[in-house]
Amino acid sequence: MAQTFHPQPAITWRTRLLLAALLLFGSEILLWNVPTERYILEWIPLILGYVVLAGLILELAVRFRVRNIFGLLALAGIYGMLNGLLLNPETTLTDFPRTLITRVAGAHTLVGLLMLWLFLRVVTPRQPQWRESLVVGALVGFCWGTWARWSPTLLRPESSDTALSTLLLIMLDTVLAILILMFLRRNDPHSDLRLRPIEWVGTLLILGGFLLIRGLNEQIDSVSLVILAALIALCLTLLWFLKRDKGATLLDGIGTVKPPYVTLAVTLAAFVVAGILSYGLPRGEGEQDPVFIVTALFTAFGLTWLPGVCLALGAQGVGRLVRAGKL
Repeated sequence: MAQTFHPQPAITWRTRLLLAALLLFGSEILLWNVPTERYILEWIPLILGYVVLAGLILELAVRFRVRNIFGLLALAGIYGMLNGLLLNPETTLTDFPRTLITRVAGAHTLVGLLMLWLFLRVVTPRQPQWRESLVVGALVGFCWGTWARWSPTLLRPESSDTALSTLLLIMLDTVLAILILMFLRRNDPHSDLRLRPIEWVGTLLILGGFLLIRGLNEQIDSVSLVILAALIALCLTLLWFLKRDKGATLLDGIGTVKPPYVTLAVTLAAFVVAGILSYGLPRGEGEQDPVFIVTALFTAFGLTWLPGVCLALGAQGVGRLVRAGKL
């Protein structure tokens, strides 16, 4: 009789830690939540929060058998809402509801989508081509170089812009940590990414603890809590509608290939070069301001991705009814 494979917990947690490191890189380094101003002790609960969010996102991806870009967008939306609500409310909920569009549904959801895309490309056989990596790396690097330099002055007018040496040092340190986690996870067999009952209890306790602390510190008000909770529920509903009991998923073949180090090197090189070039761009007025371009990108994404997913799913439903002759 064939034996059933039960993945080791260490393998599962290496996978979760890799995604957590990518999400932290996206929301703390790419979006530059001024990591230099955080005390060392502040990073401990923050890192724990990213690990818990990574485990929850992977649980949802497996439970709902996420298989396309619509499912990825819903997952990224859940991540963006929870990040804005629990991990970074001091910057994402400061001017609610404007920042709901620009920072929560916009910036954090967009980097969540990018990091999920990168995660899938390094742990599954669907590896990117170097041209695709070159374009994505350059575009993200352009936004990072501009936003990371000037965003402290936007969030805190008394602050100065970030030095290029600081950006590069912290970015490279974080990338090195990601590469180490990627190396440790290489050739791991398929992980059981579902949360066990004890892990569900820990996840809910930790997320509830974050919510309680943010509430006691008056960083969350009832309006933002209700709106973000409703949006999270909507994203979960979308995942439920998208679920199929059969067919391929985006996590198929996880752990069966080596990370594409050459392609990643191309992506990193394009990212750094574009970041350095965009860092040197001067501020302008209106559409000539590179910060305006990045902010407009966040706003446009925040305004369109959720209605776009809903409209696409509605169109698919109507199409099925038409094909079935019910309309």
